[in-house]
Amino acid sequence: MYEENNKKHFLSMDKLKIFLKKYRAPLLSALLGMGIFLLLFGPAVLDPAYTDWYASGDPGGHYFGWKLFREADWQVMVGMMNTANYPYSASVVFTDSIPVAAIIFKLFRSLEPADFQYFGLWGFMCFALQGALSTIILKKYIKNDLSVIISSVFFILAPAFVRRMFWHTALASHWLILLGLVFFIWHFEKFGTPKRSIIAWGLLGALCPLIHSYYLIFCGMIAFVFALEDIWKNKKLIRFLLPLLSFSGAALITMYFLGALSSYMNVDAPGLGYYSFNLNSFFDSDGWSIVLPKLDRYTGGQFEGFAYLGGGILILLILALIYTVVTRDLLHTRPSKKTVLASILGLASIFLALSDEISFNSRLLIDLKVPEGGLIHKAWQTFRSTGRIAWVAMYLLMIYAIVSAIRGWGSDTRIGTLIAAIFLALQLIDLSPGLLERRFDVISMGNSNKEKYVLNDSLWAAIAESGKYTHLTFHNKEKLSQDALYAFADYASDNGMTINDYYFARAYDLKVNQRADELARRPQEGYFFIFHPSEEVNFIDYPLEYNNADGFIVGIPAD
Repeated sequence: MYEENNKKHFLSMDKLKIFLKKYRAPLLSALLGMGIFLLLFGPAVLDPAYTDWYASGDPGGHYFGWKLFREADWQVMVGMMNTANYPYSASVVFTDSIPVAAIIFKLFRSLEPADFQYFGLWGFMCFALQGALSTIILKKYIKNDLSVIISSVFFILAPAFVRRMFWHTALASHWLILLGLVFFIWHFEKFGTPKRSIIAWGLLGALCPLIHSYYLIFCGMIAFVFALEDIWKNKKLIRFLLPLLSFSGAALITMYFLGALSSYMNVDAPGLGYYSFNLNSFFDSDGWSIVLPKLDRYTGGQFEGFAYLGGGILILLILALIYTVVTRDLLHTRPSKKTVLASILGLASIFLALSDEISFNSRLLIDLKVPEGGLIHKAWQTFRSTGRIAWVAMYLLMIYAIVSAIRGWGSDTRIGTLIAAIFLALQLIDLSPGLLERRFDVISMGNSNKEKYVLNDSLWAAIAESGKYTHLTFHNKEKLSQDALYAFADYASDNGMTINDYYFARAYDLKVNQRADELARRPQEGYFFIFHPSEEVNFIDYPLEYNNADGFIVGIPAD
Protein backbone atom coordinates (compact mmCIF):
# COMPACT_ATOMS: atom_id res chain seq x y z
CA MET A 1 0.00 0.00 0.00
CA TYR A 2 2.79 2.40 0.91
CA GLU A 3 4.61 1.70 -2.37
CA GLU A 4 1.39 2.25 -4.37
CA ASN A 5 0.71 5.58 -2.65
CA ASN A 6 4.33 6.60 -3.14
CA LYS A 7 4.09 5.75 -6.85
CA LYS A 8 0.93 7.85 -7.21
CA HIS A 9 2.68 10.73 -5.44
CA PHE A 10 5.62 10.64 -7.85
CA LEU A 11 3.27 10.37 -10.84
CA SER A 12 1.36 13.46 -9.69
CA MET A 13 4.63 15.31 -9.13
CA ASP A 14 5.77 14.38 -12.63
CA LYS A 15 2.51 15.68 -14.08
CA LEU A 16 2.94 18.92 -12.13
CA LYS A 17 6.50 19.31 -13.43
CA ILE A 18 5.32 18.72 -17.01
CA PHE A 19 2.52 21.26 -16.56
CA LEU A 20 4.85 23.89 -15.06
CA LYS A 21 7.41 23.35 -17.82
CA LYS A 22 4.79 23.60 -20.56
CA TYR A 23 3.14 26.72 -19.18
CA ARG A 24 6.06 28.34 -17.38
CA ALA A 25 6.05 31.45 -19.60
CA PRO A 26 2.35 32.31 -19.05
CA LEU A 27 2.59 31.48 -15.35
CA LEU A 28 5.70 33.61 -14.83
CA SER A 29 4.17 36.49 -16.80
CA ALA A 30 1.02 36.24 -14.68
CA LEU A 31 3.17 36.50 -11.54
CA LEU A 32 5.01 39.40 -13.13
CA GLY A 33 1.67 41.11 -13.78
CA MET A 34 0.69 40.67 -10.13
CA GLY A 35 4.01 42.10 -8.96
CA ILE A 36 3.69 45.11 -11.25
CA PHE A 37 0.15 45.68 -9.97
CA LEU A 38 1.38 45.78 -6.38
CA LEU A 39 4.21 48.16 -7.31
CA LEU A 40 1.80 50.49 -9.08
CA PHE A 41 -1.16 50.51 -6.71
CA GLY A 42 0.05 48.96 -3.47
CA PRO A 43 -1.52 46.09 -1.50
CA ALA A 44 -4.11 48.25 0.32
CA VAL A 45 -6.52 48.19 -2.66
CA LEU A 46 -6.79 44.40 -2.29
CA ASP A 47 -8.41 44.80 1.14
CA PRO A 48 -12.15 44.19 0.56
CA ALA A 49 -13.01 46.39 3.55
CA TYR A 50 -10.97 49.35 2.25
CA THR A 51 -13.53 51.37 0.29
CA ASP A 52 -12.53 55.02 0.79
CA TRP A 53 -10.27 54.96 -2.27
CA TYR A 54 -13.13 53.94 -4.57
CA ALA A 55 -16.10 55.95 -3.37
CA SER A 56 -16.20 59.10 -5.53
CA GLY A 57 -16.38 60.08 -9.20
CA ASP A 58 -17.14 57.35 -11.74
CA PRO A 59 -15.65 54.64 -9.49
CA GLY A 60 -18.11 55.67 -6.78
CA GLY A 61 -20.97 55.06 -9.21
CA HIS A 62 -19.70 51.52 -9.77
CA TYR A 63 -19.18 50.84 -6.06
CA PHE A 64 -22.51 52.14 -4.76
CA GLY A 65 -24.27 50.50 -7.71
CA TRP A 66 -22.82 47.21 -6.43
CA LYS A 67 -24.02 47.96 -2.89
CA LEU A 68 -27.58 48.60 -4.09
CA PHE A 69 -27.48 45.43 -6.18
CA ARG A 70 -26.21 43.35 -3.26
CA GLU A 71 -29.16 44.38 -1.07
CA ALA A 72 -31.79 43.63 -3.73
CA ASP A 73 -33.79 40.41 -3.66
CA TRP A 74 -32.79 37.82 -6.24
CA GLN A 75 -34.86 37.79 -9.43
CA VAL A 76 -35.15 35.23 -12.23
CA MET A 77 -33.01 37.61 -14.28
CA VAL A 78 -30.14 37.44 -11.83
CA GLY A 79 -28.63 40.77 -12.81
CA MET A 80 -31.76 42.77 -12.01
CA MET A 81 -32.33 44.91 -8.92
CA ASN A 82 -35.27 47.02 -7.75
CA THR A 83 -33.25 48.98 -5.20
CA ALA A 84 -31.78 51.61 -7.53
CA ASN A 85 -34.89 52.92 -9.33
CA TYR A 86 -37.77 51.57 -7.24
CA PRO A 87 -40.43 50.40 -8.03
CA TYR A 88 -38.89 49.48 -11.36
CA SER A 89 -36.03 47.05 -11.87
CA ALA A 90 -32.75 47.83 -13.60
CA SER A 91 -29.77 45.70 -14.51
CA VAL A 92 -26.44 45.91 -12.71
CA VAL A 93 -24.99 46.03 -16.24
CA PHE A 94 -25.88 49.73 -16.34
CA THR A 95 -23.97 50.62 -13.17
CA ASP A 96 -20.70 49.25 -14.68
CA SER A 97 -20.16 47.26 -11.50
CA ILE A 98 -18.63 44.23 -13.32
CA PRO A 99 -21.78 42.04 -13.32
CA VAL A 100 -19.99 38.68 -13.04
CA ALA A 101 -18.15 39.79 -9.89
CA ALA A 102 -21.27 41.48 -8.48
CA ILE A 103 -23.31 38.29 -8.88
CA ILE A 104 -20.60 36.04 -7.42
CA PHE A 105 -20.06 38.23 -4.36
CA LYS A 106 -23.80 38.75 -3.87
CA LEU A 107 -23.99 34.99 -3.22
CA PHE A 108 -21.85 35.56 -0.11
CA ARG A 109 -23.46 38.81 1.06
CA SER A 110 -24.37 37.40 4.45
CA LEU A 111 -20.66 36.95 5.18
CA GLU A 112 -19.55 40.39 3.98
CA PRO A 113 -19.23 43.62 5.96
CA ALA A 114 -21.44 46.57 5.03
CA ASP A 115 -18.53 48.23 3.22
CA PHE A 116 -17.10 45.66 0.84
CA GLN A 117 -15.38 46.07 -2.53
CA TYR A 118 -13.98 43.61 -5.07
CA PHE A 119 -12.56 46.09 -7.57
CA GLY A 120 -9.01 45.84 -6.25
CA LEU A 121 -9.09 42.06 -6.56
CA TRP A 122 -10.51 42.36 -10.09
CA GLY A 123 -7.68 44.70 -11.09
CA PHE A 124 -5.14 42.27 -9.64
CA MET A 125 -6.62 39.48 -11.75
CA CYS A 126 -6.63 41.68 -14.87
CA PHE A 127 -2.90 42.36 -14.54
CA ALA A 128 -2.21 38.62 -14.17
CA LEU A 129 -4.32 37.74 -17.22
CA GLN A 130 -2.82 40.58 -19.24
CA GLY A 131 0.60 39.00 -18.69
CA ALA A 132 -0.45 35.37 -19.22
CA LEU A 133 -2.52 35.89 -22.38
CA SER A 134 0.00 38.19 -24.06
CA THR A 135 2.58 35.47 -23.48
CA ILE A 136 0.37 32.86 -25.15
CA ILE A 137 0.01 35.15 -28.18
CA LEU A 138 3.73 35.83 -28.46
CA LYS A 139 4.62 32.15 -28.04
CA LYS A 140 3.03 31.49 -31.44
CA TYR A 141 5.86 33.44 -33.07
CA ILE A 142 8.72 33.65 -30.54
CA LYS A 143 10.17 30.45 -29.14
CA ASN A 144 12.55 31.95 -26.57
CA ASP A 145 10.68 32.03 -23.24
CA LEU A 146 12.78 34.82 -21.79
CA SER A 147 12.09 37.06 -24.79
CA VAL A 148 8.39 36.31 -24.46
CA ILE A 149 8.25 37.01 -20.71
CA ILE A 150 10.13 40.30 -21.10
CA SER A 151 7.89 41.31 -24.00
CA SER A 152 4.74 40.57 -21.99
CA VAL A 153 5.53 43.61 -19.85
CA PHE A 154 4.73 45.83 -22.84
CA PHE A 155 1.15 44.53 -22.56
CA ILE A 156 1.00 44.65 -18.77
CA LEU A 157 1.98 48.32 -18.90
CA ALA A 158 0.04 49.31 -22.02
CA PRO A 159 -0.93 52.94 -21.24
CA ALA A 160 -4.56 52.55 -22.36
CA PHE A 161 -4.89 49.56 -20.02
CA VAL A 162 -3.18 51.01 -16.95
CA ARG A 163 -4.92 54.36 -17.33
CA ARG A 164 -8.37 52.75 -17.24
CA MET A 165 -7.66 50.68 -14.16
CA PHE A 166 -9.72 51.99 -11.21
CA TRP A 167 -11.04 54.86 -13.29
CA HIS A 168 -13.31 52.45 -15.13
CA THR A 169 -12.33 49.02 -13.85
CA ALA A 170 -14.72 46.99 -16.00
CA LEU A 171 -13.35 48.63 -19.16
CA ALA A 172 -9.82 47.88 -17.98
CA SER A 173 -10.49 44.18 -18.64
CA HIS A 174 -8.34 44.33 -21.77
CA TRP A 175 -7.53 40.67 -21.35
CA LEU A 176 -10.83 39.94 -23.12
CA ILE A 177 -9.36 41.47 -26.29
CA LEU A 178 -6.21 39.41 -25.79
CA LEU A 179 -8.28 36.26 -25.29
CA GLY A 180 -10.06 36.91 -28.57
CA LEU A 181 -6.69 37.40 -30.26
CA VAL A 182 -5.47 34.11 -28.74
CA PHE A 183 -8.40 32.35 -30.47
CA PHE A 184 -7.66 34.11 -33.76
CA ILE A 185 -3.87 33.68 -33.73
CA TRP A 186 -3.93 30.03 -32.60
CA HIS A 187 -6.95 29.29 -34.80
CA PHE A 188 -6.08 26.11 -36.65
CA GLU A 189 -3.56 24.81 -34.11
CA LYS A 190 -5.93 24.97 -31.12
CA PHE A 191 -9.43 26.12 -32.17
CA GLY A 192 -9.77 24.84 -35.73
CA THR A 193 -12.49 22.24 -35.15
CA PRO A 194 -16.16 23.30 -35.07
CA LYS A 195 -16.60 21.97 -31.53
CA ARG A 196 -13.64 23.94 -30.17
CA SER A 197 -14.58 27.14 -31.96
CA ILE A 198 -18.15 26.90 -30.65
CA ILE A 199 -16.92 26.45 -27.08
CA ALA A 200 -14.25 29.16 -27.34
CA TRP A 201 -16.44 31.86 -28.89
CA GLY A 202 -19.47 30.92 -26.79
CA LEU A 203 -17.35 31.42 -23.67
CA LEU A 204 -16.13 34.81 -24.87
CA GLY A 205 -19.62 35.84 -25.99
CA ALA A 206 -20.92 35.15 -22.48
CA LEU A 207 -17.99 36.85 -20.76
CA CYS A 208 -18.30 40.16 -22.62
CA PRO A 209 -21.68 41.31 -21.21
CA LEU A 210 -20.75 39.78 -17.85
CA ILE A 211 -17.91 42.31 -17.67
CA HIS A 212 -18.67 45.26 -19.98
CA SER A 213 -20.90 45.47 -23.04
CA TYR A 214 -18.32 47.39 -25.12
CA TYR A 215 -16.32 44.19 -25.37
CA LEU A 216 -19.11 42.77 -27.52
CA ILE A 217 -17.98 44.93 -30.41
CA PHE A 218 -14.24 44.51 -29.69
CA CYS A 219 -14.41 40.72 -29.53
CA GLY A 220 -17.20 40.45 -32.09
CA MET A 221 -14.88 41.96 -34.70
CA ILE A 222 -12.21 39.40 -33.84
CA ALA A 223 -14.78 36.60 -34.06
CA PHE A 224 -15.68 37.81 -37.56
CA VAL A 225 -12.12 37.64 -38.91
CA PHE A 226 -11.70 34.27 -37.18
CA ALA A 227 -14.72 33.06 -39.17
CA LEU A 228 -13.39 34.66 -42.38
CA GLU A 229 -10.13 32.76 -42.04
CA ASP A 230 -12.08 29.54 -41.60
CA ILE A 231 -14.18 30.00 -44.73
CA TRP A 232 -11.09 31.16 -46.65
CA LYS A 233 -9.45 27.83 -45.89
CA ASN A 234 -12.38 25.38 -45.78
CA LYS A 235 -14.85 27.00 -48.20
CA LYS A 236 -17.78 25.85 -46.00
CA LEU A 237 -20.49 28.33 -45.03
CA ILE A 238 -21.51 26.43 -41.90
CA ARG A 239 -17.93 26.61 -40.60
CA PHE A 240 -18.09 30.38 -41.17
CA LEU A 241 -21.35 30.79 -39.25
CA LEU A 242 -20.64 28.56 -36.24
CA PRO A 243 -18.29 30.86 -34.24
CA LEU A 244 -20.46 33.90 -35.01
CA LEU A 245 -23.66 32.16 -33.95
CA SER A 246 -21.96 30.81 -30.83
CA PHE A 247 -20.60 34.22 -29.85
CA SER A 248 -23.79 36.17 -30.52
CA GLY A 249 -26.11 33.49 -29.10
CA ALA A 250 -24.17 33.21 -25.84
CA ALA A 251 -24.04 37.00 -25.58
CA LEU A 252 -27.80 37.39 -26.05
CA ILE A 253 -28.66 34.65 -23.55
CA THR A 254 -26.31 36.18 -20.98
CA MET A 255 -27.70 39.67 -21.57
CA TYR A 256 -31.24 38.32 -21.09
CA PHE A 257 -30.44 36.77 -17.71
CA LEU A 258 -28.55 39.89 -16.67
CA GLY A 259 -31.68 41.91 -17.44
CA ALA A 260 -29.81 44.10 -19.92
CA LEU A 261 -32.64 43.68 -22.45
CA SER A 262 -35.40 44.48 -19.93
CA SER A 263 -34.32 47.64 -18.12
CA TYR A 264 -36.13 50.37 -20.10
CA MET A 265 -32.75 51.86 -20.96
CA ASN A 266 -32.15 53.76 -24.20
CA VAL A 267 -29.80 51.65 -26.32
CA ASP A 268 -28.26 54.61 -28.08
CA ALA A 269 -26.93 57.78 -26.49
CA PRO A 270 -25.74 61.16 -27.73
CA GLY A 271 -22.02 61.67 -28.24
CA LEU A 272 -21.14 59.92 -31.52
CA GLY A 273 -18.09 61.77 -32.84
CA TYR A 274 -17.36 63.54 -29.57
CA TYR A 275 -15.90 60.47 -27.84
CA SER A 276 -14.00 59.33 -30.93
CA PHE A 277 -10.50 58.32 -31.98
CA ASN A 278 -8.12 60.97 -33.30
CA LEU A 279 -5.66 59.95 -36.02
CA ASN A 280 -2.84 61.14 -33.74
CA SER A 281 -3.88 58.88 -30.83
CA PHE A 282 -1.19 56.19 -31.23
CA PHE A 283 1.53 58.80 -30.68
CA ASP A 284 -0.35 61.38 -28.59
CA SER A 285 1.18 60.80 -25.15
CA ASP A 286 -1.35 62.99 -23.29
CA GLY A 287 1.26 63.49 -20.57
CA TRP A 288 2.37 59.85 -20.42
CA SER A 289 5.70 60.38 -22.19
CA ILE A 290 8.97 61.85 -21.02
CA VAL A 291 9.76 62.80 -24.64
CA LEU A 292 6.65 63.10 -26.81
CA PRO A 293 4.27 65.98 -26.07
CA LYS A 294 0.54 66.07 -25.55
CA LEU A 295 -1.11 66.82 -28.90
CA ASP A 296 -4.21 68.81 -29.74
CA ARG A 297 -7.53 67.04 -30.19
CA TYR A 298 -10.60 67.88 -32.22
CA THR A 299 -13.03 67.34 -29.32
CA GLY A 300 -12.69 67.28 -25.56
CA GLY A 301 -14.08 63.74 -25.45
CA GLN A 302 -11.33 62.16 -27.53
CA PHE A 303 -9.59 61.06 -24.34
CA GLU A 304 -11.77 57.96 -24.85
CA GLY A 305 -9.56 57.08 -27.83
CA PHE A 306 -6.33 57.29 -25.86
CA ALA A 307 -4.10 54.55 -27.30
CA TYR A 308 -0.54 55.82 -26.89
CA LEU A 309 1.87 53.02 -27.82
CA GLY A 310 4.90 54.22 -25.83
CA GLY A 311 8.36 55.24 -27.02
CA GLY A 312 9.79 51.72 -26.96
CA ILE A 313 6.97 50.23 -29.03
CA LEU A 314 7.03 53.14 -31.49
CA ILE A 315 10.73 52.56 -32.22
CA LEU A 316 10.13 48.79 -32.48
CA LEU A 317 7.30 49.53 -34.88
CA ILE A 318 9.61 51.56 -37.12
CA LEU A 319 12.17 48.73 -37.08
CA ALA A 320 9.43 46.22 -37.86
CA LEU A 321 8.20 48.26 -40.84
CA ILE A 322 11.75 48.58 -42.19
CA TYR A 323 12.29 44.83 -41.82
CA THR A 324 8.96 44.05 -43.53
CA VAL A 325 9.67 46.33 -46.50
CA VAL A 326 13.23 45.09 -46.95
CA THR A 327 12.38 41.37 -46.75
CA ARG A 328 9.40 41.73 -49.09
CA ASP A 329 11.57 43.52 -51.65
CA LEU A 330 14.45 41.04 -51.39
CA LEU A 331 12.50 37.79 -51.11
CA HIS A 332 9.33 38.82 -52.98
CA THR A 333 7.24 37.25 -50.25
CA ARG A 334 3.48 37.64 -50.02
CA PRO A 335 1.63 38.27 -46.75
CA SER A 336 -0.10 35.26 -45.20
CA LYS A 337 -3.87 34.97 -44.93
CA LYS A 338 -3.66 35.68 -41.21
CA THR A 339 -1.61 38.82 -41.83
CA VAL A 340 -4.15 40.04 -44.38
CA LEU A 341 -7.05 39.38 -42.00
CA ALA A 342 -5.22 40.98 -39.05
CA SER A 343 -4.65 44.06 -41.21
CA ILE A 344 -8.34 44.17 -42.15
CA LEU A 345 -9.25 43.83 -38.46
CA GLY A 346 -6.91 46.64 -37.46
CA LEU A 347 -8.10 49.01 -40.18
CA ALA A 348 -11.75 48.24 -39.46
CA SER A 349 -11.28 48.93 -35.75
CA ILE A 350 -9.62 52.26 -36.52
CA PHE A 351 -12.38 53.23 -38.96
CA LEU A 352 -15.14 52.45 -36.45
CA ALA A 353 -13.19 54.22 -33.72
CA LEU A 354 -12.92 57.38 -35.82
CA SER A 355 -16.74 57.60 -35.99
CA ASP A 356 -18.38 59.64 -38.74
CA GLU A 357 -16.08 62.61 -38.05
CA ILE A 358 -12.47 61.85 -39.00
CA SER A 359 -10.02 64.21 -37.31
CA PHE A 360 -6.30 64.77 -36.95
CA ASN A 361 -5.04 66.95 -34.12
CA SER A 362 -7.53 69.83 -33.82
CA ARG A 363 -8.74 69.64 -37.42
CA LEU A 364 -11.77 67.87 -38.84
CA LEU A 365 -10.57 66.17 -42.03
CA ILE A 366 -13.70 64.37 -43.23
CA ASP A 367 -17.33 64.52 -42.15
CA LEU A 368 -19.10 61.41 -43.45
CA LYS A 369 -22.44 63.05 -42.75
CA VAL A 370 -24.17 59.85 -41.68
CA PRO A 371 -27.88 60.75 -41.47
CA GLU A 372 -29.08 61.07 -37.89
CA GLY A 373 -31.86 58.67 -37.00
CA GLY A 374 -30.84 56.24 -39.73
CA LEU A 375 -29.97 52.60 -39.08
CA ILE A 376 -26.20 53.11 -39.47
CA HIS A 377 -26.18 56.14 -37.17
CA LYS A 378 -28.25 54.36 -34.50
CA ALA A 379 -26.07 51.24 -34.61
CA TRP A 380 -22.88 53.30 -34.41
CA GLN A 381 -24.29 55.48 -31.64
CA THR A 382 -25.04 52.41 -29.50
CA PHE A 383 -21.28 52.38 -28.83
CA ARG A 384 -20.95 56.16 -28.72
CA SER A 385 -17.48 56.13 -27.13
CA THR A 386 -16.11 54.80 -30.38
CA GLY A 387 -12.53 55.80 -29.57
CA ARG A 388 -12.22 52.69 -27.41
CA ILE A 389 -12.61 50.40 -30.45
CA ALA A 390 -9.07 51.36 -31.53
CA TRP A 391 -7.69 49.26 -28.66
CA VAL A 392 -8.01 46.25 -30.97
CA ALA A 393 -5.70 47.90 -33.53
CA MET A 394 -3.41 49.05 -30.72
CA TYR A 395 -2.75 45.48 -29.56
CA LEU A 396 -2.30 44.25 -33.13
CA LEU A 397 0.35 46.94 -33.70
CA MET A 398 2.11 45.95 -30.48
CA ILE A 399 2.17 42.28 -31.49
CA TYR A 400 3.46 43.16 -34.96
CA ALA A 401 6.15 45.49 -33.63
CA ILE A 402 7.47 43.05 -30.99
CA VAL A 403 7.34 39.90 -33.10
CA SER A 404 8.80 41.42 -36.28
CA ALA A 405 11.63 43.18 -34.45
CA ILE A 406 12.63 40.20 -32.30
CA ARG A 407 12.35 37.62 -35.08
CA GLY A 408 13.73 39.88 -37.79
CA TRP A 409 16.48 41.82 -36.09
CA GLY A 410 17.15 39.38 -33.28
CA SER A 411 16.58 36.08 -35.13
CA ASP A 412 14.69 34.83 -32.03
CA THR A 413 17.94 34.20 -30.13
CA ARG A 414 19.73 35.87 -27.23
CA ILE A 415 20.01 38.94 -29.43
CA GLY A 416 16.22 38.97 -29.61
CA THR A 417 16.07 38.83 -25.81
CA LEU A 418 18.52 41.72 -25.62
CA ILE A 419 16.42 43.72 -28.08
CA ALA A 420 13.28 43.07 -26.00
CA ALA A 421 15.07 44.12 -22.79
CA ILE A 422 16.56 47.30 -24.28
CA PHE A 423 13.30 48.52 -25.77
CA LEU A 424 11.32 47.59 -22.67
CA ALA A 425 13.75 49.78 -20.68
CA LEU A 426 13.11 52.62 -23.17
CA GLN A 427 9.37 52.03 -22.82
CA LEU A 428 9.53 52.21 -19.02
CA ILE A 429 11.59 55.39 -19.08
CA ASP A 430 9.23 56.99 -21.57
CA LEU A 431 6.07 56.01 -19.66
CA SER A 432 7.41 56.93 -16.23
CA PRO A 433 5.41 60.22 -15.95
CA GLY A 434 2.12 58.45 -16.67
CA LEU A 435 2.84 55.45 -14.45
CA LEU A 436 3.86 57.63 -11.51
CA GLU A 437 0.81 59.84 -11.98
CA ARG A 438 -1.49 56.79 -12.04
CA ARG A 439 0.05 55.49 -8.81
CA PHE A 440 -0.39 58.92 -7.21
CA ASP A 441 -4.00 59.15 -8.43
CA VAL A 442 -5.03 55.90 -6.75
CA ILE A 443 -3.30 56.85 -3.48
CA SER A 444 -4.86 60.33 -3.53
CA MET A 445 -8.30 58.80 -4.19
CA GLY A 446 -8.09 57.11 -0.80
CA ASN A 447 -6.93 60.26 0.98
CA SER A 448 -9.49 62.62 -0.59
CA ASN A 449 -12.44 60.28 -0.13
CA LYS A 450 -11.93 60.22 3.63
CA GLU A 451 -13.58 63.65 3.52
CA LYS A 452 -16.45 62.53 1.25
CA TYR A 453 -19.99 63.71 1.80
CA VAL A 454 -21.62 61.91 4.73
CA LEU A 455 -25.01 62.12 6.38
CA ASN A 456 -24.33 63.17 9.98
CA ASP A 457 -27.67 64.47 11.20
CA SER A 458 -29.37 62.34 13.86
CA LEU A 459 -32.56 62.40 11.79
CA TRP A 460 -31.17 59.76 9.40
CA ALA A 461 -30.56 57.28 12.21
CA ALA A 462 -34.02 58.00 13.65
CA ILE A 463 -35.70 57.27 10.29
CA ALA A 464 -33.78 54.02 9.86
CA GLU A 465 -34.36 52.84 13.41
CA SER A 466 -38.09 53.55 13.25
CA GLY A 467 -38.53 50.72 10.78
CA LYS A 468 -41.39 52.61 9.10
CA TYR A 469 -39.60 53.78 5.98
CA THR A 470 -38.10 51.59 3.27
CA HIS A 471 -38.35 53.77 0.15
CA LEU A 472 -36.13 56.85 -0.02
CA THR A 473 -37.52 59.03 -2.82
CA PHE A 474 -35.72 61.93 -4.47
CA HIS A 475 -38.13 64.57 -5.65
CA ASN A 476 -35.56 65.53 -8.27
CA LYS A 477 -32.25 63.67 -8.32
CA GLU A 478 -30.75 66.19 -10.74
CA LYS A 479 -30.63 68.76 -7.94
CA LEU A 480 -28.22 66.57 -5.96
CA SER A 481 -24.46 66.65 -6.28
CA GLN A 482 -22.79 63.39 -7.21
CA ASP A 483 -21.32 62.99 -3.72
CA ALA A 484 -24.72 63.57 -2.13
CA LEU A 485 -26.31 60.94 -4.39
CA TYR A 486 -23.61 58.46 -3.35
CA ALA A 487 -24.15 59.30 0.33
CA PHE A 488 -27.88 58.57 0.03
CA ALA A 489 -27.21 55.36 -1.93
CA ASP A 490 -24.82 54.29 0.82
CA TYR A 491 -27.36 55.13 3.52
CA ALA A 492 -30.16 53.29 1.72
CA SER A 493 -28.12 50.15 1.06
CA ASP A 494 -26.89 50.02 4.66
CA ASN A 495 -30.41 50.30 6.04
CA GLY A 496 -32.38 47.97 3.76
CA MET A 497 -33.97 50.80 1.78
CA THR A 498 -34.54 51.46 -1.90
CA ILE A 499 -33.99 54.68 -3.82
CA ASN A 500 -36.03 55.79 -6.82
CA ASP A 501 -33.32 57.20 -9.09
CA TYR A 502 -29.65 56.30 -9.42
CA TYR A 503 -26.86 57.07 -11.87
CA PHE A 504 -26.87 54.65 -14.84
CA ALA A 505 -24.67 54.34 -17.93
CA ARG A 506 -27.73 54.87 -20.13
CA ALA A 507 -30.72 57.18 -19.79
CA TYR A 508 -34.23 55.84 -19.33
CA ASP A 509 -37.62 57.50 -19.67
CA LEU A 510 -39.83 56.30 -16.83
CA LYS A 511 -41.08 59.75 -15.78
CA VAL A 512 -39.33 59.37 -12.44
CA ASN A 513 -39.80 63.00 -11.35
CA GLN A 514 -43.48 62.96 -12.28
CA ARG A 515 -44.02 59.79 -10.25
CA ALA A 516 -42.12 61.29 -7.28
CA ASP A 517 -44.34 64.37 -7.44
CA GLU A 518 -47.49 62.22 -7.48
CA LEU A 519 -46.26 60.17 -4.52
CA ALA A 520 -45.46 63.33 -2.54
CA ARG A 521 -48.99 64.62 -3.14
CA ARG A 522 -50.52 61.32 -2.05
CA PRO A 523 -47.89 59.65 0.17
CA GLN A 524 -47.96 55.89 0.54
CA GLU A 525 -46.81 53.84 3.50
CA GLY A 526 -43.04 53.36 3.71
CA TYR A 527 -42.04 56.38 1.60
CA PHE A 528 -40.13 59.47 2.65
CA PHE A 529 -38.85 62.26 0.44
CA ILE A 530 -35.65 64.21 -0.15
CA PHE A 531 -35.88 67.76 -1.48
CA HIS A 532 -33.19 70.23 -2.35
CA PRO A 533 -33.78 73.67 -0.72
CA SER A 534 -34.04 75.26 -4.15
CA GLU A 535 -37.28 73.30 -4.70
CA GLU A 536 -39.14 74.95 -1.79
CA VAL A 537 -41.76 76.55 -4.01
CA ASN A 538 -42.68 73.09 -5.33
CA PHE A 539 -42.95 71.05 -2.15
CA ILE A 540 -44.56 73.46 0.30
CA ASP A 541 -48.13 72.24 -0.39
CA TYR A 542 -47.42 68.52 -0.03
CA PRO A 543 -49.02 66.77 3.02
CA LEU A 544 -45.64 66.13 4.60
CA GLU A 545 -43.79 67.11 7.75
CA TYR A 546 -40.53 68.81 6.87
CA ASN A 547 -37.17 68.61 8.57
CA ASN A 548 -33.78 70.11 7.71
CA ALA A 549 -30.86 67.67 7.72
CA ASP A 550 -27.37 68.12 6.26
CA GLY A 551 -28.49 70.79 3.82
CA PHE A 552 -31.54 68.89 2.58
CA ILE A 553 -35.24 69.06 3.38
CA VAL A 554 -36.70 65.72 4.38
CA GLY A 555 -40.42 65.20 3.87
CA ILE A 556 -42.08 62.58 6.06
CA PRO A 557 -45.77 61.70 5.63
CA ALA A 558 -47.87 63.27 8.37
CA ASP A 559 -49.46 60.78 10.80
